Amino acid sequence: MNVDRPPTDTLAPRDWDLVTDAHGRFELVDLAPGTYDVMRVIREEWGAMHDLSQRVEITEARVYDVELRPRGATTLVGRLPSTVATDACFSVSAELQGSERNGQSLWRGAVAKNGRFELDGLEAGRWSLLLFESGLALPQRRSGRLDVDVPASGTITVDVDVK
Repeated sequence: MNVDRPPTDTLAPRDWDLVTDAHGRFELVDLAPGTYDVMRVIREEWGAMHDLSQRVEITEARVYDVELRPRGATTLVGRLPSTVATDACFSVSAELQGSERNGQSLWRGAVAKNGRFELDGLEAGRWSLLLFESGLALPQRRSGRLDVDVPASGTITVDVDVK
């Protein structure tokens, strides 16, 4: 988990990396009033990327519940071309187009390994997928982009070309 407080007129930016317990819970105490972004983090050997997020307004000293859970019922399975080496790893970002949801994440993240990735719990709508080859030592990173119309439920499979 990551909690981020953007800078304000009176507060400097602050960032917390947290580990959840066996039930996915975490706790931060004595937070100053303000806006905080709570994000689930996918960690890999090459680094980390954010998946689900929620914006929280802290207004008073009390317990705030944050539930980071996919809101949709569709699974998207992505496949990369067979010309991509099986040991190549790609970060995958998905953005739901044309929608705003009161502080909830419109972004999802995944990691493509062995030519495949999966995003569970997508909401219906048009999603933009962005893939970037991971690894700091790569001289030329490959990338791909695809817009996908996601139905309300079920499983869809898409092929994403990378160059």
